[in-house]
Amino acid sequence: MLDAVRRGMLEGSSPDEVVEEFRRNGFHRVESIRALIEFGLCEPHQAKRTVHFSTAWSSTREANEDLHSRLEAALIESSKQYEQHTAVSASPNTAAPSGGSPAPDSPPPARPGA
Repeated sequence: MLDAVRRGMLEGSSPDEVVEEFRRNGFHRVESIRALIEFGLCEPHQAKRTVHFSTAWSSTREANEDLHSRLEAALIESSKQYEQHTAVSASPNTAAPSGGSPAPDSPPPARPGA
């Protein structure tokens, strides 16, 4: 497989054509990116774009972009919740929580008859 790709490169195949050959031969996206870089066809940032926007992977592009958008939104929401939680945890708490014991920095309750 790699020999065929090397021959294709020597015959002037475009990176997109090489990516199509990779996919036909069972390469996944990451493997295709790595191979483009190793063959010297693309710089790392170009290899990623070449594979992402290739005709070989066009059938999965919309689903991948949707997944990426949903993951990004979930991370942003998770980060907001974490920031809110840490802000609440860091605020001074001198009153006893309802039904609970006094906060750690509260003075001990007075003992009756003392």
